[in-house]
Amino acid sequence: MPDIDLGTQMADLIMAQRGYQANAAVVDRAKDSYQAALEIGRN
Repeated sequence: MPDIDLGTQMADLIMAQRGYQANAAVVDRAKDSYQAALEIGRN
């Protein structure tokens, strides 16, 4: 019998996925902010 709890592993996977999505959203928003600042500087 494997010593792996599938419920715990699935919960860990979901938490990692949500963390990745949150971090990716922060990066996207920061990129958009920097691009907006560059546009303001050009005008």
